[in-house]
Amino acid sequence: MCPMRRQGVFWQWADCMLRNQGLIVQTAEGLQLDIQVRTSRQAQVQLFIGIYSKTGVMMVEEYYPDRQGQSLAIALDWGEDRARRMAVVGPAFR
Repeated sequence: MCPMRRQGVFWQWADCMLRNQGLIVQTAEGLQLDIQVRTSRQAQVQLFIGIYSKTGVMMVEEYYPDRQGQSLAIALDWGEDRARRMAVVGPAFR
């Protein structure tokens, strides 16, 4: 896997003071799916989804500042499902 080249949405989401959990999945086509969740300082569940090419180039980045009513686990599952669907359909899915 090549290093992911983060873009603006990731840096908007990034906060080194908040602990997060997540997963990175590599698809059969070589895409890298990066899904991360955390709890904000205001106790909101937040989600980041990034899709990167084989070479690490950003294809899609999404940030959800409040996944109302979802636990971290449910938000992570939802994010993984969305990332997988976007990876198959492409940016037009948005």
